[in-house]
Amino acid sequence: MRSTFVCPSCGAKTKGHFCGNCGEKEVGQSDYSSRHFIKELGTALTLLDSKAFRSLWLLIRKPGYLSSEFFRGRRVQYLKPLQLFVFLNVVYYFSLSLFVATTFTTPLATQLLMNDYYPAHARRQVDLKMQTDHITYQALEAKYDQKTGILSKTLIFLLIPIFAGLFYVLFFKKRRYFVDHVVVATHFYAATNWYCAATASAIAWSFFHIVWLYRFCLFEITLKAV
Repeated sequence: MRSTFVCPSCGAKTKGHFCGNCGEKEVGQSDYSSRHFIKELGTALTLLDSKAFRSLWLLIRKPGYLSSEFFRGRRVQYLKPLQLFVFLNVVYYFSLSLFVATTFTTPLATQLLMNDYYPAHARRQVDLKMQTDHITYQALEAKYDQKTGILSKTLIFLLIPIFAGLFYVLFFKKRRYFVDHVVVATHFYAATNWYCAATASAIAWSFFHIVWLYRFCLFEITLKAV
């Protein structure tokens, strides 16, 4: 006969080892053992690894397929759209650390010297900031470049609703919810980050080996010429 326990989360009485109201599991002495902890850890890592690998593979091989699966209600086997986006965002920024790149992180010098859209406004704002804070350009540049590197990783999330709004306008006749377009935009931008990360890594790898090949040739030629 199944035992009855009072759920610690919702207070409901239920038979068995799981609450029939909220799904909370009855905790026993075995749940505090090292064997149980290792088992739970292995299950979590295996589940995350399989979900991440499956989601990433489908995102690369079949762009748009994850969105269609999400709308069909098949969501357990894949990472959630935002989880996948955050995961690939980490991969993308790690790939940028392999060499100098400023795709989304724009230093102050780039804003002032390589800006074809608002150069005069940028210069006025910088001059005003220097006068207000009584700070030199070099000090302002150092603080700006450090801060923009942090903010760029946060503000990049704003591109998701921007893309979603664009999709909403383009496919207005489809009469889909805005959240549907947010899901598609999240998968779309996650795929974009992946392709950018893959391209950046390939460029960095090629550049690294070309430089060392050049150094090797230079060493051999110079040594023979001495």
